[in-house]
Amino acid sequence: LATAAADAARAAAELAGSLLGGARPPAAPPEPVDVGALLRPGLPIDADVMNGPVGYARRWGMVDLPLATVKAIRARHGGTVNDVILAVCAHALSSLVGSFGGSPGSPADGRVVRAMVPVSLRSAGGAGGSGGSADGGNNIGAMVVELPLGDLPAAARLERIREQTEAFKRLKEAVPAPEINPGGELMSPLTLMLGTRLAAYSPTVVNTVITNVPGPQTPLYLSGRRLHRLGACIALWTPLRIAVSVLSYDGMATVGVVTDAASFPDVEPLLAGIRSGVRDLEDGSD
Repeated sequence: LATAAADAARAAAELAGSLLGGARPPAAPPEPVDVGALLRPGLPIDADVMNGPVGYARRWGMVDLPLATVKAIRARHGGTVNDVILAVCAHALSSLVGSFGGSPGSPADGRVVRAMVPVSLRSAGGAGGSGGSADGGNNIGAMVVELPLGDLPAAARLERIREQTEAFKRLKEAVPAPEINPGGELMSPLTLMLGTRLAAYSPTVVNTVITNVPGPQTPLYLSGRRLHRLGACIALWTPLRIAVSVLSYDGMATVGVVTDAASFPDVEPLLAGIRSGVRDLEDGSD
């Protein structure tokens, strides 16, 4: 309530300042954006498979993916490096979900895992512009991507993910960042829009978090010692029991997986699934 009151007071002050400073010309209306890929219904997995209370213990592991391999997959199938990473993670999570229920694959067929993916939003003023934020015009937002599970071609899984991320990209280019993500909070109206639709299926909005942060592609040194590897570990919070972080550095993308130890005591199946997902995209047809 206090935050809402402060936001309202700030908005009123900004409005008063705009009136005193003279009305600004209205912004040009954005081009129509087809967000059908974001609204296409997907049947989520049973929330109990991945979500629930989180204890104090963790399991964590890393797997290295050559960026040259990831970029070759992108060049072959289209999309972005981030799309490829999401598709690889979807393959790994599909294997994990498929291991539940005694009948391999059946709990995953035709289902989706909802992943919250942090993204950078360029505000209307751009770097250094009046509409920019303190960090030079970038705000942090989030999109919810439905990762297809089950037995389907690797290229088809990547294409379904690419459709969603491209739709979000077109949307954020058409609408200024403050309109998508007012105040720079992580939760955006787009996320709430998707969450409203998904709430009909499950009380849990997302099943996991997947971040992909580009890093320096030249070697770094400290006191003459070379940094060989760069990895990360995301904090978990109820009801998220699994999180994935990707950091790229010096030609390598390091994928870190952290799980709640009581729920998922072994991360190696997920790491193996990530390796397998890369092989499938390398071997899959266009």
